[in-house]
Amino acid sequence: MKDMTIGSPFKHVIYFTIPLLLGNFAQQLYTLADTVIVGRTLGTSALGSIGAVVSLIFFIQGFVIGVGSGLSIVLAQRFGSKNEQRIHDSYVTSMGIAFLLSVVISIVSILLSDTLLTALKIPQALYSDSKAYFTTAMFGLIIVMGFNLFSNVMRAMGSTKTLLWYSVLSYALNFLLDVILIVVFSFGVVGVAIATMLSQLIVSVLIFRHLSKRYPVLKLNKNDWKLKGDELRLHLTISVPIGLQNSIISIGNIVLQFKLNELTLGNIEAHAIATRLEGMVTAPMMTIGVATATFVAQNYGAGLTDRIWQGIRTSLILSVTYGFFMGGLVYFKGSTIVAWLVGATNEATTNS
Repeated sequence: MKDMTIGSPFKHVIYFTIPLLLGNFAQQLYTLADTVIVGRTLGTSALGSIGAVVSLIFFIQGFVIGVGSGLSIVLAQRFGSKNEQRIHDSYVTSMGIAFLLSVVISIVSILLSDTLLTALKIPQALYSDSKAYFTTAMFGLIIVMGFNLFSNVMRAMGSTKTLLWYSVLSYALNFLLDVILIVVFSFGVVGVAIATMLSQLIVSVLIFRHLSKRYPVLKLNKNDWKLKGDELRLHLTISVPIGLQNSIISIGNIVLQFKLNELTLGNIEAHAIATRLEGMVTAPMMTIGVATATFVAQNYGAGLTDRIWQGIRTSLILSVTYGFFMGGLVYFKGSTIVAWLVGATNEATTNS
């Protein structure tokens, strides 16, 4: 476990960020390979089918992922206070909330799938693949929640180096399953969603076992299924607003997608490809934010306010520097990068 309440705040943020950045680099390699496989094997229409509904998926997944992040903040605070019983209670409560929320949201989303997709005005040519991708993703919502929750628990405990290897394994499995399900067995866009779910499920189980063996305080017992009311209220009070914040951010993307779906297929495909490129570029900045959040949570739990502001200043310097560099690269070379990624020859797609 990495204790960030002592030592140089600058070094803590940097050292904590580096393994996460390496993990993000591995993620970018996977995203690159995934885009190339889908674009060159299934065509840009498949990317368009995914892109036409991905804003809605991000809206729903963004909520559960945000909740998972909020739950880990409570755990990090308690790690900073060094209270083992409260650390254990937070871990158990987090798993209970994650399970119940993801199951309920998954069922509701699947039942309302036709209503939601019709409201998005998805073109008829893309509707079938978009619905298949959406419903498959919603079936796997509990896996997404579990994967992000356990990953965030490892970050909260300061185990970013170990998490790096699990992340790399997840991306490698995802790539392998992409090839098997899309190229070998021709599962189409459904194969993309299934590959992600299976890879995250396998790694989630491995992380859970690692946490149980590596940290005795996180080992479950038969009494843990009796959740405490005060713990539930505290965790929901902190995690749900973060989940809602993530979803609110996605509302703008849904409105944009709503209007895009009324345009040509080339516009829809272009936006889907650009969204993937944007995700690749912005992921490292989000990683810096995760590192800072863990640093702040531990020091808040220890009551060290001055160290919190030192960590925030460090993260701002890193984020702004990276943002200027990558922003310039995408602005001047974006079209060239997109054309190479998917092998698109349609100017309506590459230049939109």
